[in-house]
Amino acid sequence: MQLEHQVGRFSDASLYALAEPGVRRAEVEVFGPGGAATVDCTRVDTAEALGILYREFAEAVSLHLQHVVESAETQLLTGA
Repeated sequence: MQLEHQVGRFSDASLYALAEPGVRRAEVEVFGPGGAATVDCTRVDTAEALGILYREFAEAVSLHLQHVVESAETQLLTGA
């Protein structure tokens, strides 16, 4: 999704997820004007902790994407 910001700049938002059975890996990478930031969670030591990490990340992403999609829909409907 391409996003237009109030200051006239554009950005892209994308989400990719792949869960292979038996593979315990969690990595998040964010890019911005100041560079990139990566969180590598491969050293999470328990399945319970990894499950919590997955759930909390999915909830945060879901809420943010919901806001982005609702904003895009509003702009399409209002012609803004």
